[in-house]
Amino acid sequence: MSRVEVDEALEATPTRRGALLGGLAAGAAVLVSACAPSAPAEAGAESTRPARVRTGPTTAAPTTAVPTTAAPTTAVPPALGAALPAWPKTWATPAVWHVAKRLTFGPTPSVVAQISSLGTTAWIDKQLNYTSIPDPSVAAATAFYEWSRGTAAEINARGQEWRVVVDLPLSTALRAVVSERQLFERTVGFWWDHLNVDVNSNAAQNYCPSYDTDVIRANALGKFSDLLMASAKSGAMLSYLDQASSRADGGRVPNENYARELMELHTVGVDGGYSEADVVAVSYLFSGWTLTNTWNGTFTFQPARHALGPFAQPSTSVLGWTRGQLTGIAAGESFIRHLARHRVTAQRIAHKLCIRFIGEHIGRDDSVVLNARDVYLANDTAIAPTLRSVLTSAEFADSADKRIRRPLELLAAGIRATSDAPFNASTAEDTKWNFHGILTALNAMPHHWPTPDGYPDKDAAWVSVGSMISRWNLATFMGNGNIPGFVRDWSTIPDWAAGSPTSSTVGGWLDAAAQRLGIPLDAASKARMLSSVGRVASTPITANGNRWVAPKLLGQLMQQPQFQTA
Repeated sequence: MSRVEVDEALEATPTRRGALLGGLAAGAAVLVSACAPSAPAEAGAESTRPARVRTGPTTAAPTTAVPTTAAPTTAVPPALGAALPAWPKTWATPAVWHVAKRLTFGPTPSVVAQISSLGTTAWIDKQLNYTSIPDPSVAAATAFYEWSRGTAAEINARGQEWRVVVDLPLSTALRAVVSERQLFERTVGFWWDHLNVDVNSNAAQNYCPSYDTDVIRANALGKFSDLLMASAKSGAMLSYLDQASSRADGGRVPNENYARELMELHTVGVDGGYSEADVVAVSYLFSGWTLTNTWNGTFTFQPARHALGPFAQPSTSVLGWTRGQLTGIAAGESFIRHLARHRVTAQRIAHKLCIRFIGEHIGRDDSVVLNARDVYLANDTAIAPTLRSVLTSAEFADSADKRIRRPLELLAAGIRATSDAPFNASTAEDTKWNFHGILTALNAMPHHWPTPDGYPDKDAAWVSVGSMISRWNLATFMGNGNIPGFVRDWSTIPDWAAGSPTSSTVGGWLDAAAQRLGIPLDAASKARMLSSVGRVASTPITANGNRWVAPKLLGQLMQQPQFQTA
């Protein structure tokens, strides 16, 4: 978008710049620091950690904005599944709307109806019991993304391994849009960031699809102790952090990468009570943890590469753990189980869940964190009851619109609110590359964060002058309804306002559209938006929904602060 186009867009809705910047500052309290060199560190001493230096491919910052025009390159056959239910013609309660926005990738008519019918807590409980929720749309939608699944051996045999870099992230993005297991998908995203592996890593690439399926998804709402152990033995983590090549035989000094990140990022945190000497000791503990084959192997322990190092002394203690009579692989497994159940780990996991699902204003010692920590410990590291404690808290209930939507959340929310039919799988190739362009421009491709700490859980990371232009461009693009696989039927546009006294007018339709997107629309804002497209509230709406007017108004609605936040 050129500077002239940006100025014209801002002039079309004179208060948009002030409303967005002011609204985000008030609602999310982040823009005051958005231009700072880096986001503030997590509570504690995280800011003192040395900078990580890793070799291999990284994700470059985008140099172009999101395109504003695109169209499917193939004809659209009948969509999969039944038609979507009609949108309720009255506002959901604030509690229902908050749960629908925060715990899904965007409200839909059916989601709002489900939460309203069940009640917020019962809906949360149902989502936590995710295996009981049929999800046929995911299999149908992601079938085309062949390199998003399979073992490392299968990926290697298939060839063209580079496709993992595209297929896995974009199948993740598509799941976010179409899945009925919305809270599960949100939790999967949390654990990917917590136990991050960059899919661009040549060493880890072949293992990332099975890491997604067999490690993260298999344990996302199970026990953290199982998730941590599965991660430690995964080819993705062993390769990404160079643990597979770590050995202590023949006078060799083992690699410290995994030992450090296990404590610093995966469990107790940098201020969790360990020393540099402890990192060295733990690196010996995991020497010999490797793979049967570099590119397509499975986990194995090689005793010949292992040495206890400082733990040769049975009295050596790290974070309250001593090996006793344990040696070899059993010692390393025991240490992982100890870390998973450590009280400091429990509080740190609880805090990170609160930041992700409530907001970064939550402190590490706040009562909601301490309560979740105690639930975690009482339930032997079980994630579902811990997360339930967070999501049913007063702090969660009071956090509406206090989080910036991440780019994938923004993309998914726009599609979910305004699409007329389920995903059309025949357009999977076009959808993939369309999503690729959007998320690359916003520097937010899933699984593309280049360092082990995962995408930052700081609102300021997603709000800057450049990123806001891209986010506004995305709103305009989604308003046009041209995303392949989610093509909008413009002839149904007047139906959005059916049943209202002004259902036959552009003003009545705009009210209904604002309701779909969760945008409170006062009379003055409504008049300004209608004026920007040369209409007044009483203008009749045509059979095709004023094909020129509706896209522009939808784009403006999705540029509003209330849509940019959750």
